[in-house]
Amino acid sequence: MRVTYGSTMSPTAATNESPEATTDPIGPPSRRRRWLWITVLGVVLVAATTGWRVVGVSALDQVVVQVTDHDCGDTATVRVRRNGNLLVETTRDLRCTFTVTIANQGRRTVSIGEVRANIMGPDTGSVLLAESIAGATPQGDQQSVDALHTLGRDLAGGSTTSFDLVVVLNPEGCNDGVTLTLFGFPQVELSTLRVSRTVDAINDLEVNNTIRTPGCGPHDRAA
Repeated sequence: MRVTYGSTMSPTAATNESPEATTDPIGPPSRRRRWLWITVLGVVLVAATTGWRVVGVSALDQVVVQVTDHDCGDTATVRVRRNGNLLVETTRDLRCTFTVTIANQGRRTVSIGEVRANIMGPDTGSVLLAESIAGATPQGDQQSVDALHTLGRDLAGGSTTSFDLVVVLNPEGCNDGVTLTLFGFPQVELSTLRVSRTVDAINDLEVNNTIRTPGCGPHDRAA
């Protein structure tokens, strides 16, 4: 008697197919490490930039701008209010020199840029005109209403610097019988660590126009 033995085949051999391989969306370990380093560096960069800006803002917060002296001679009457504001009574010969002091009460050096005297530019409609800033003839802004001058100084921490701002009467302007208040007079642009800010002086300038100027219209009277 002849006996025939059967053979058994594995499912894999029967189908001639290999199990489907799984794919990793991130890739091999080397690529994972690369993406991890990129992520870490990005976080560090953002943290450093934020910290840099915080330090810069803090440094600018410690700079004070203030009118510390004035000299109008006999051309105007000036009163200093209790809050430190200056009140000027105008005359036709008005000529006042205001000494502006910038004090850096912090430790980091700051750069002083543009000084701005509001509504004292070449084409201002007010009765005040900035004749000079730090000894230079100021330029006007785009509308020539404000007076501008770039100081261009560096101010180390714990130090001060000063400049003079000379103001004269503008006969072409008009502020008939009204007290004009210039808030934060003057304004100074400061920067450090790529952070910049325009800082107002801690005092205001009040101007009481006691005369009529030609710019006030056809019914003007002489002072």
